[in-house]
Amino acid sequence: MNATDQFRKWLQTNPGPWFIGELRIEPGYFLLHRKDSPQDPLRQLGSSEEFLGVVRGNDLQSFRPLRGAPGLSRGWKWGPLPLETLVLALRWAYPTALASWSFWKEGRLELTDASTVARRQTGLYETLKELTQEDWQRAVFRICHKECLRIPLWSPATQEVHETETTLPLLCPEPCHYLLTRARGDQGPKPP
Repeated sequence: MNATDQFRKWLQTNPGPWFIGELRIEPGYFLLHRKDSPQDPLRQLGSSEEFLGVVRGNDLQSFRPLRGAPGLSRGWKWGPLPLETLVLALRWAYPTALASWSFWKEGRLELTDASTVARRQTGLYETLKELTQEDWQRAVFRICHKECLRIPLWSPATQEVHETETTLPLLCPEPCHYLLTRARGDQGPKPP
């Protein structure tokens, strides 16, 4: 079963509202911030371009370089949406989230740990090979757990993940480019 079909089945099986990251999905497929209520006076988004503008920024009107970062702006709603548009919107908000969840549900999500990802790096990122397990654990705590809503399944520190009837977990199967860049920056300049 593909991710869209699995998601459709999950929506049909479980009563709404449903949640993924900072998004709330109301019956009828209305999207809004999870902390907003459909009864709140919310700005109605009229297009995918407007929704993309919302998910690319944060509540401080700054660019969100990490799509899994908390801080999505509030005060808007988009819908009703057809299922296909809802799935696209979730992909724009949290790329790979539905696919990762689908593979995880089927027991087919492949995980890649930080050391393996570091060994693949060349050029500017080649120095990541020098990081120890303790360095990676500090980076996970400081960056992944504090700056991202995704659950780093690849980290030994991650506990068991649970899905609820109304909430899909945001899963992270391997260290992302944002983490690699931040971990590299933490190493400091190399002596000549």
